[in-house]
Amino acid sequence: MTLLVATQDGLHDLDRGTIVHEGRDVTAVAVDDNGAVWALVGLEELWRGDELVAKVPIEYGTALGVGGGQVAVGTAGAHLLRLESGELVADEAFDVAPTRDEWHTPSGGSPAVRSMAFDSSGDLFVNVHVGGIIRGGAGWDPTIDLFTDVHQVVAGDGTLFAALGDAGLATSRDAGATWSTTTDGLPAAYARAVAVTAEHVLLSASTGPFTTEGAVYRAPRDGGRFEHLTDGIPERFEGNVDTGWVAASGATAAVAGPDGEVFRSRDEGSTWETVATGLPTPRWVTLADNA
Repeated sequence: MTLLVATQDGLHDLDRGTIVHEGRDVTAVAVDDNGAVWALVGLEELWRGDELVAKVPIEYGTALGVGGGQVAVGTAGAHLLRLESGELVADEAFDVAPTRDEWHTPSGGSPAVRSMAFDSSGDLFVNVHVGGIIRGGAGWDPTIDLFTDVHQVVAGDGTLFAALGDAGLATSRDAGATWSTTTDGLPAAYARAVAVTAEHVLLSASTGPFTTEGAVYRAPRDGGRFEHLTDGIPERFEGNVDTGWVAASGATAAVAGPDGEVFRSRDEGSTWETVATGLPTPRWVTLADNA
């Protein structure tokens, strides 16, 4: 299992001890079904391995989605680009998606695509900050309430999980038609990152955007109380464990902290080991079987 950490200074392969795109900001990283590593580099370039595939033609890239043979890039201004014949092409239907006129940010600036997830049917779920989660298949449809402050959405085995800015974890088992939320076991409800292991969902949560008490929690995938994870991982981080900083695949999980430390678990989060310290500011973490 390969552990990749995108940072403000390159993409770090912590198992091979290598760095690519050194000196450049790597915003996001993802691995496709064939094991190819995709990266959003310098806010405006899409790379596959060591090949520059396409450039972002509008605004700048903020999120990357890969799955089912599809590649999508989200941008500032809340636009969506799809990779077609070697070019990133604007999804015009997304630009007129329902509720778009009400998308916003807490600071009053322009909304952006924050995270994306393809489900097993090939539908794409786009987390707009702030505009809820929009489902794209034949067209685009809102799912969770558009005023819900979603920080990350992930898909796993027919279920969607979302980290919410004011209500902990949201779960949908019907492709976003309905959602349930829980904060059971969380001392505070501000969640920033979410990932799914074989049997659990991992969530980072804290007291708010400027916290000095970020932490990681775990609950059963089919519902139950969150437990605070502390064995080999900090009980409290000096800041939030941010969107994309928690990753999982099977029994393996990884967490990046705000001070450049990275932790790995091989038992779904029960115990952890430190695998890196002093990395540049993390952007995204992913795990891959054969990257």
